[in-house]
Amino acid sequence: MKKKIVVLGATGTVGSKISEILLNEGHQLTLIARHAEKLERYRCMGAEVISADITDVKMLTKVFRNADSAFVLMPDNVKAENTRAYQRQVTGKLIEAIEHSGIRYIVNMSSLGSHMHEGNGVMAGTGEQEVRLNQLDGVNVLHIRSAYFMENFLRTIGVVKKLNVNGTVANGDHAIPMVATKDVAEIAARHLANLDFNAKSVHAVMGPRDYTYSEFTRIIVSVLWTTCLI
Repeated sequence: MKKKIVVLGATGTVGSKISEILLNEGHQLTLIARHAEKLERYRCMGAEVISADITDVKMLTKVFRNADSAFVLMPDNVKAENTRAYQRQVTGKLIEAIEHSGIRYIVNMSSLGSHMHEGNGVMAGTGEQEVRLNQLDGVNVLHIRSAYFMENFLRTIGVVKKLNVNGTVANGDHAIPMVATKDVAEIAARHLANLDFNAKSVHAVMGPRDYTYSEFTRIIVSVLWTTCLI
């Protein structure tokens, strides 16, 4: 049976892929993004596209009310004067909309490290969001705890192409879990469509193995050389 599904952050690396997967399967999607003009291709595929901020409780309540499930997340805001205050505001607005709408299935984009409540940087916000979503009565919530996105390396691709080195403050020889956003999106999309989770649960999404920044940079350089992009 086809579902009515809401996707927040539909212009993001995961949200965009979730949207494409679900639309190709014939589900009825409502996509929310601050820059809706980037979602025209999905509108042409049949999605309803709404330009709005994630803190718009009235709008969120309306779209959640008619949905079978929703994909939610903690969006970045580099302009926030107080990151933790911003994160708490976002979580509070999401919970308010969920409670008022009566929606029963939520897939929450979280991160590895969100089980910690201090010493984990910006993941303190995703960790707190998990805790607060878990306090909702009668709502099934699945937290996707993803490893580090491989696509994050694209942010420094210009440096790699120009200098054959990567510019980062991270330890280049320390291996960390990494995963492709395509894999994350496929798992999230399956849960959103199948409604195959109950109560409160966690699905950790890992890549094939851990990589160091140095190793991954060498992979990128190798691909760039092979494709004659450098």
